[in-house]
Amino acid sequence: MFNMLLRRKVLPCYCLHGVACKDNKLTSAVNSSTDFLPDTANYRRLISRCQSSSSLSSSPWRWSLLLVAVIGLQKQSHGASFDLAGGDDGNGGLFEYDYSVVYYDDENLTGESTTAVTETPVTVTTEPVATEQTEQEKVEEVTVTPTESAAGTVNDFYCQQDLCLQYDFTGQLVAKRHVACGHDGSFAADCPTGRTLFKIDPQIRMFIIHLHNEARNRLANGSVSGFESALRMPTVEWDDELAELAELNAKSCQFKHDECRNTNLYRQAGQNLALGYYPVPTDIFDILEKLTNLWFNEFKDANQQVMDEYNNLPNATIGHFTQMVSDRTTKIGCGIVIYPKKVSGFTFKVVLYACNYSITSIFGQPVYRKGPAAASCSTGTNPYYESLCSVNENQLVKSVPFYDV
Repeated sequence: MFNMLLRRKVLPCYCLHGVACKDNKLTSAVNSSTDFLPDTANYRRLISRCQSSSSLSSSPWRWSLLLVAVIGLQKQSHGASFDLAGGDDGNGGLFEYDYSVVYYDDENLTGESTTAVTETPVTVTTEPVATEQTEQEKVEEVTVTPTESAAGTVNDFYCQQDLCLQYDFTGQLVAKRHVACGHDGSFAADCPTGRTLFKIDPQIRMFIIHLHNEARNRLANGSVSGFESALRMPTVEWDDELAELAELNAKSCQFKHDECRNTNLYRQAGQNLALGYYPVPTDIFDILEKLTNLWFNEFKDANQQVMDEYNNLPNATIGHFTQMVSDRTTKIGCGIVIYPKKVSGFTFKVVLYACNYSITSIFGQPVYRKGPAAASCSTGTNPYYESLCSVNENQLVKSVPFYDV
């Protein structure tokens, strides 16, 4: 239904966007248009895995829109304020994004906080469209029970209360509702007609993984200005269960965190959300690259002190960045839903992009431990990302390790 978004041929091999492959060799240069992606050397190594001769077409033409910045909003969240002003993605696409964190106190995880950035689209001939800032969800105790459907109990494993127990800000344990509890996999009833779950095939999955690992590698080797290198930055891998839960979030067609997306293995799973509005057919690889890049580019508002002991800076949004580069994170899984939306008389294709992470950011704890790049990787380094630990290191990374600070 939205095949127009895939302007490049989906290849049977793992050739990546912006690169032409033939006989396992690089035949054209990477077209880099963002601050840090892609890295040509790593692309050369990755595409050497291709097993067939293929080529990729050039990027689609751009349609520029007149865009203006939205007035900055501020929101107080447990003593930390956030600058909620933003802009466009530089290529005619409007965006929104969101992330989640937990608080850490006296070796206890103490609740979850969400904050959002919303961009208001303005076209050449129309009035600005007003958008309301979603208030932070109040932490409250909920009763979690299995939901019955025609097929019987749906996902009753995810309805177990102990799967989503979290500390609130008074130190009390409360049960949050899991995104999969009672969910039969369908789209929400109020999703627009024409919505579709975008299939993340092996090529796109590898591309999303590359976007994250390339960003982590750049930070880990000390090439991101203002940040020290990382002692032990793992290579993230794909997790099907986290991806399936991210798809359930996206199937709500709402730019909103679910309360809980934990798994049996990952009991404090994190989440980044992004939403892009595109007025013309746009390449899905470009969309994912730019939305992921928006998350990472929050490093401009962070500093090494935040990395050493995570906290939110006043008037800054940094949670997507810290989620991407946490040295506790070893697994990610993402979901994509596309649906039409009319804004000021124009119909946009909306891309809702949700990624779940094996662990979220923890207040009061380091995002990563600084030191010589990969010096603490006991299993060696990744041959494609030389400042990341090998994938074998992931077996040694604890799901919720607490560091002395």
